Amino acid sequence: MLRSDVVIVREDDPRCTELEVKGYEVIGYSWGANLSLDDSSDLTMFDERVRRVRNEGFSFDKRGG
Repeated sequence: MLRSDVVIVREDDPRCTELEVKGYEVIGYSWGANLSLDDSSDLTMFDERVRRVRNEGFSFDKRGG
């Protein structure tokens, strides 16, 4: 699928069935909203992954404090 064909929907979105019929596939799930870390967590691994996907054209926003 071309990059311009990416569609982001919630799993309960009624368009999911229609998109799957058109050949779309689930390629990822968002888990960030459920990620809980304490102050001692080493974020090096996550920082590297964010850097790599930013280089692929994705963007991220930091939420919360």
